[in-house]
Amino acid sequence: MTATQTKLIMYYEIHRLHIIEGMSVRGISKHLVCDRRTVSKYLSMNETEYFEFLEKQRERNKLLTGYEPFVYSKLDEFKDTSAAQMHDWLKERYPDFPKVSQKTIYNFVFWIREKYNIPFASKTNRDYFTVQELPFGKQAQVDFGEYSMRSSNGMIKVYFFVLQLCASRMKYLYFQLSPFTSHSAIQAHEMAFRQLEGIPEVLVYDQDRVFLVDENLGEYITTKEFGRYASERKIRLHFCHKYDPESKGKIENVVRYVKQNFLHNRLFEDIQTLNEQAGGWLVRTGNGIEHTFTKKIPYHQWLLEKQHLQPYYPLSIPQDPLLDHGVLKDNTIRYRGNIYSLPTGTYKDNKSKVLIREEDGTLLISNLNNEVIATHTIPAVKGIKVINNNHKRDNSKNIEELALSTVNLFRNKVYAQNLVRAILIKYPRNQRDQLTEIRKAVSYFTVEEVEHALQYCIDNNIINASDFHNTLKVNHRTDIHENIRPEIKTMSSQAALIAMTIPNRSSIDDYQNAFIINK
Repeated sequence: MTATQTKLIMYYEIHRLHIIEGMSVRGISKHLVCDRRTVSKYLSMNETEYFEFLEKQRERNKLLTGYEPFVYSKLDEFKDTSAAQMHDWLKERYPDFPKVSQKTIYNFVFWIREKYNIPFASKTNRDYFTVQELPFGKQAQVDFGEYSMRSSNGMIKVYFFVLQLCASRMKYLYFQLSPFTSHSAIQAHEMAFRQLEGIPEVLVYDQDRVFLVDENLGEYITTKEFGRYASERKIRLHFCHKYDPESKGKIENVVRYVKQNFLHNRLFEDIQTLNEQAGGWLVRTGNGIEHTFTKKIPYHQWLLEKQHLQPYYPLSIPQDPLLDHGVLKDNTIRYRGNIYSLPTGTYKDNKSKVLIREEDGTLLISNLNNEVIATHTIPAVKGIKVINNNHKRDNSKNIEELALSTVNLFRNKVYAQNLVRAILIKYPRNQRDQLTEIRKAVSYFTVEEVEHALQYCIDNNIINASDFHNTLKVNHRTDIHENIRPEIKTMSSQAALIAMTIPNRSSIDDYQNAFIINK
């Protein structure tokens, strides 16, 4: 049975129940398990009008027919995709996607599900109570979320900050790879106020450790850094009771909306790309389509609300305070599930420490004099060793000093200078590595062996530290073979007697007779 046939049967059954059975709209809705608005709509149309209505629906589907392969591929891969998320994907994939109503998208997605028999994987949704509508500029709600995304390297957890103006429903969204601290939350506030071109009178929060140190019967103690920020910005803070989501249901719904409509089934590339995609999603969908409750587009309402916001002016935010961290014996530190290398010599004893700070996805490591000694990009996953090979080198000497000290390791200074000078010219980008390899090789062999290898390299124009090292090894093995003669040990008389002994042999007949007897 086709979808059109199913709709015709529904239409005639609704009219039969209403005219012949005398059932009310509500009764028909309960009996057929359909929306009351659908029942009322069908009852308001005669047969001719209903056929015209079906024809218009077919024409709308024709408008979107070219997008059928894309929608089918997405539904086949992600069966729990909602029509709203599919609408956003279509607008993201096709910049020239036609402007159609959400109902048209819903019907098109439903039609494809029926055509290819793709059921919707339903989920249980959490219900929230609405709160009283507030005037423009009065209030915004803030919350955090986290979500595990798929990537080419496995699952990656991202953390996001979301702020929504209560009157217009205008939203701001920001992602990062590490949990929010008071400092990074303040930075996210500043980015939101700059984007929204103003600051609301009141901000509503959960009792989050990012903002609060303690709470006692309504007395809230904010973190020192966030309290100072709120005071400087002249923002009134309102903290909800614990386990009371309906008191800030607007932002709870936004967090869920971000997860289900934007993040769901999206592949992670890198954090910068994710924030760019989030900006596009806000323009297209989050702030660009009609809000379900207000029936107004948040962006259009924000154009009115921003006139009622407190003016925004840039605020100088102090740098995130440095944290001291212990250094391990192998010149590394462990930080949030990963290992980061430090320059050789950083570890002095078990009291050695460094100062660390996160900044835009980068870990900055400084000595106790606040001089940066290492920078590392923070990985998106945990359990990673982040190693900078330069940290393994001895950088305490410059190249000239290192070259001179290398020459002084040899007895024949003229030959040594020629070799070192040639290496420095041939390998300008790897001078330190070449000299370090020569120094290491020399330390393993005798003076005679070193001088012999140096003479050989000069005579044969060998200008490479690894080849010099290999020459030392070859000469060393040759000397050993020439000087050491293997000792030939003769057999003792007792060993010779044992070697000549012939063991007794058993006849196979003995074993066969044994088997016969056992039977």
